[in-house]
Amino acid sequence: MFITTKLQNGLTVLTAPTAGAHSVTVLAMVPVGSRYESNSVAGAAHFLEHMLFKGTKKRPSPTAISRTLDAVGADFNAFTSKEYTGYYVKVDFQFADRAVDILADMLFDSLLAKEELGRERGVVIEEIRMYEDMPMRHVADLVEESLYPKHRLGRNIAGSEDSITDMKLTDLRAFWQRYYAPSNMVVVLAGATDGLLELVEKSFGERHGGKNHAATFPRVTSFRKRVPVVQTKDTDQAHVVLAFPSLPYGHAGETATNLLANILGGTMSSRLFVEIREKRGLAYAVSVDVERYRDTGSFQIHAGLDRKRLPEALGVMAHELKKIIAHGITQEELDEAKSNIRGKFTLKLENNTELAVWYARGFLFYPDPWTPEQYLARVDGATVEMVNKMAHQLFKKNAMGVACVGPYTSADFSALLRKAFR
Repeated sequence: MFITTKLQNGLTVLTAPTAGAHSVTVLAMVPVGSRYESNSVAGAAHFLEHMLFKGTKKRPSPTAISRTLDAVGADFNAFTSKEYTGYYVKVDFQFADRAVDILADMLFDSLLAKEELGRERGVVIEEIRMYEDMPMRHVADLVEESLYPKHRLGRNIAGSEDSITDMKLTDLRAFWQRYYAPSNMVVVLAGATDGLLELVEKSFGERHGGKNHAATFPRVTSFRKRVPVVQTKDTDQAHVVLAFPSLPYGHAGETATNLLANILGGTMSSRLFVEIREKRGLAYAVSVDVERYRDTGSFQIHAGLDRKRLPEALGVMAHELKKIIAHGITQEELDEAKSNIRGKFTLKLENNTELAVWYARGFLFYPDPWTPEQYLARVDGATVEMVNKMAHQLFKKNAMGVACVGPYTSADFSALLRKAFR
């Protein structure tokens, strides 16, 4: 359970106590990410996330922030997605006041100093290069380019080297001042929470960071043609993602989609893992992920494959998708998937940082936020018919987005793809 409190300045505070906890996570989340940026400031949300750790009026240097938290063994970080940015500090409960104070300080009183901008620009560019050099990671960015051609969702969250090189301090300040208003964010307290609401009211409640500018973005429309996005690279493996348009946050079919993903590629006994890795030894890594946004989503099949046997692996993927459409899943598979999801979900939410993210995202993006218990009840209530219906709805060849990083030209890979899915 969680308790919702609205402060006078519009800030929403969610308190999620955990019995027996000795630590607390304080998380602040703002519902703005890379899809809200114009092309001229692509990467601003992520760049700003970096800059808010670079010094405040009270703590005027990066080390003044980090040493204060390192001194008490805190776990602290931030993350930027395409639709939200989060900042968190997890500490022993006795240091909770420090976590609350530092987060409020960073979010509202950061210096955004010019000299730090120059230094951090290089850091962000190196981060972009690092992930581009990791084929398993980079192919996940490329598949969204295939799914959402010429759309902001198809861009890299961090922007490009050119957009970061051209980013001005005035761009970041404008982004910060526009979206980082108390009424446009949620703070979650998860774990040992006794007395912390008063601390949040003291540190956050008197902040008036401007008006609440609702983040606007171009919605996803039906794209007539999706083409494979291929990065030709001399790698030992071929990294491939097949992606199908899926459902947004809060859709009635969300749990059926999660169960389908689990059955197809969510475990070491899932269909794709068994067929591709265990029976044929074609890959080390095979998995299925589900991405969700406000107005759309995607169902993604990931694999790192023996580059010489890519045609065989693509054929197995196509066959398994056709088979699940033609014959559906079994009751035994569904029961095992439900049990697996329940077990993993329970373990995940024993980490109060994961619990905080769960509640923050639910509050910001779901019309009627689910508690963990409500989510698990939906999983338990899913039927074979619901999951089979979802497979028919999702797996449409003409809607598929595809990306590959490996020793193939775009023409060669496209030919292999057409042969596998003919």
